[in-house]
Formats: sequence, C-alpha cells, structure tokens
Amino acid sequence: ASQFYWDRKLKNAPVLYLDTDFNREHIHIYAAGTNRSALDIGEKIMLENFCQKHDTTPWMFLLTCFQVLLSRISGVSELVIGTIYNNRDEEALKNIIGPLANLVALRSAVKTDIAFTDYLSQVPQEYEESFRFAAIPFERVVTRVNPGKDMSRTAVFDIIVHYEEQDGSELGFEELELNRGLGKYDLNLLIKKGEQVEFVLTYNEKYFTKQRIKRLAGYFAETIRCMLRDPDTTIGRYNLISEAEKQQLLSATDYKRV
Repeated sequence: ASQFYWDRKLKNAPVLYLDTDFNREHIHIYAAGTNRSALDIGEKIMLENFCQKHDTTPWMFLLTCFQVLLSRISGVSELVIGTIYNNRDEEALKNIIGPLANLVALRSAVKTDIAFTDYLSQVPQEYEESFRFAAIPFERVVTRVNPGKDMSRTAVFDIIVHYEEQDGSELGFEELELNRGLGKYDLNLLIKKGEQVEFVLTYNEKYFTKQRIKRLAGYFAETIRCMLRDPDTTIGRYNLISEAEKQQLLSATDYKRV
C-alpha cells in the first residue's frame, strides 16, 4: 500500500526552481551556510493565539506559510518539498542512540485565488496523509518513483523543512542530527519552538549568497506577519515585502514575484 501511494503521489513530480546567485553545476556540489532568525515575543504570542482560535498548531501554520512563500518566489503553484518523520517518537525506539529519522515528501498545490485560512485547512490533511505512509524508507521511494538522474540535484526535492518543540531539557544534539545529517539540500529549514520560535536555515553556499538568504528569511518573517494579521485575504493578494525593503527592491531583478 505504501509503495502504491508514493507511486501515485510523486508521479510526474515537478522540480522546484528557485533563483540562484551562481550557476548550478552538472554534479551536486555543496558548502553549508546558516542563517538564524526568530519571532519576537509579540509575534510568538500572536501565533499562539491564532492557532488556538483556528484550531491548528504552530507547526502546521508555519509549514503553510513556508509553502506559500516558496510558491510566490518561484512563481509556481505545485510544490514538492521534504520533511522528516522521526522514528524516535515510536516507544520502542526512544532509547536508541543515533539518527532514526526518515525523509517524507510533501506535495501540495498553492492556489492564489483562495484565502490563506482555506489553504491552512488543507495542509494538515495532506501532511497526515503522507505520514500514514512515512515508515517506508525514503531510498525505496526514490527507487520506485525513479525521478530521473539529475546529478546536479538531490532526489525528489531540494528543500526540506522540519519542526522541533523544546521543553528546555535538550542537550543540544538534535539540531546537528536533524538539520545537517540527512543530505545536502539547497534549503534546509529547522523551526524550533521553545521559549522562542527560532528559524535555522541551512543553505547551499555554492548557489546562494548570504545576502539572498537573509532577504529570503525576511520574506518568510513578513509572510508570517501577513497571515497572522489578515488570514482571510486571498493568497495572491498578499504583499510579502516589508515596507523597509520596498524601495531597495524596486530596481532589483531578484524575487520580483514576491
């Protein structure tokens, strides 16, 4: 059943193309850079209140915002990105030392003519559906789906996003395990919710400059603010560039679609 599901889910899966600062090589090359940002305390409170009011979770809200942003900056509606199924959550595996995570593909269609709240209601359903079939090793999914041998990219998707709730007792090894141990992706966003809501964006310096990634993090922050302030607006009508950047970007060529 799992194999059939992924055969159907990832059939003719699109490649998500983002603008880069350097040309992509014919084979996959990688050098890791990291950008950190966080919500301020007022935004965190707004997020928690929003989730309570709309019967959702911070993870589903932030995942939805990230998908909206990727759609806007790429100019495409259909996305395939990755996330992580953490086998350590299973009772029998909780005391096992070492990485136990599995990659899971999330395929979604971001429609610009529906309200953010309507799309937000769809994302958890898609997420839960994919996770019902998440135990199958990702390597087997890739073999079955056979997405083609583009040696310049990672298989199926180039972007992953994952979420970690912290209660203050962690020893600091989870970020290393989850954000750097599962492949060398163009973008790898770890969302950490504890006393702060922090975003750790690991990116491929071979293709993106620090300045571009910093702008991307700013667009993500503005996406979150827009959705919290006015969640009933249709997705295509949001302005995801902050006032401070508008003048700076008027003459720029990158991220025009935002």
